[in-house]
Amino acid sequence: MMEEEKKKSILAVLNNFLHDIATGLWLASFFLGFEINRRWGGHDLSSNLITEIIKFLFTIWLIALLIIILTGIVRRKTYTTYLYGVEIETRRKAVLIIKHILFGFLSLGGIYFFIKWL
Repeated sequence: MMEEEKKKSILAVLNNFLHDIATGLWLASFFLGFEINRRWGGHDLSSNLITEIIKFLFTIWLIALLIIILTGIVRRKTYTTYLYGVEIETRRKAVLIIKHILFGFLSLGGIYFFIKWL
């Protein structure tokens, strides 16, 4: 039984790592797209290349967002069960709700800007 709990804890930590890496990739792809568009978006000579780069970054951004959502669902369950327990997790709930509302607005803004840049 103890070995099974250890495996689940390791999987929970790996899930959290993947969640955090995807969040970094999500942010980096948006900020890179923003900077590329700011610097070179208006140049006629590079418009096809810039458009292709922005499309690629938008794809990476969407994949990272999907990974964030999927691992976030697992993360929510594992935090309560394996890492923090019900009492601490209950206290964190309000902060998590605010954080996810903020990230929801950032996601909508990101979609708006990527579509605008294309």
